[in-house]
Amino acid sequence: MDAEKLISALKNVNATRYLSAAGLVALLYDHLLTINDEIELIWRARNTLPKTLFLINRYLVPILMLVTIYPLAALSPGPSDAVCKTWFTIAIILGMISIANGHFIVLLRLWILWNKQPRLVCASLAVFVISQLGTFAMVTWVAVQMRPVLEYNATLRICSLTRKVHIEGLWAPGVFFEVVVFVTVCWNAMARPRESDQALTRVLYRDGLVFVF
Repeated sequence: MDAEKLISALKNVNATRYLSAAGLVALLYDHLLTINDEIELIWRARNTLPKTLFLINRYLVPILMLVTIYPLAALSPGPSDAVCKTWFTIAIILGMISIANGHFIVLLRLWILWNKQPRLVCASLAVFVISQLGTFAMVTWVAVQMRPVLEYNATLRICSLTRKVHIEGLWAPGVFFEVVVFVTVCWNAMARPRESDQALTRVLYRDGLVFVF
């Protein structure tokens, strides 16, 4: 690697480190701001599926970020290539679980909006299952591509790839699900009777369009 490419790589690595650290700090700060409401409204509520899913995502995401950031921080001696591969596998699996969990929480919200109509529940559940199967397939495909070329770079002090790997398709199933959810929320809001002076934007806000995204 020539000097110019090395300098560029170091800048990119440092930018990734600082951005990841900033994201973690913002997330932990948000936890501190909302911890009282969480204890009052969530922890003291009766045990339900939405409560359990919310708490899983609430604490899985910080754990996932810590797992991801630690190898980036260059605070420990260089891990072996095997550790890099294991770290990557754990991070990508936890990420997939977290996203699937968040999508299902959104789905539960949609079912309430639809008054749990059986046809709509079954159709949306089918879309969810299809999108998650697609995500699992893409994650497996990406992992198979990346593991052989993932190793520890002593110069950059980071786990890195020895060649470029295309991962664009990794997000396609999730985007598909979110587009379906967006269209469904909009359709539900427009199809519902509402008073003439009630703005559509207010109905969309009430139905949780902000929550969806």
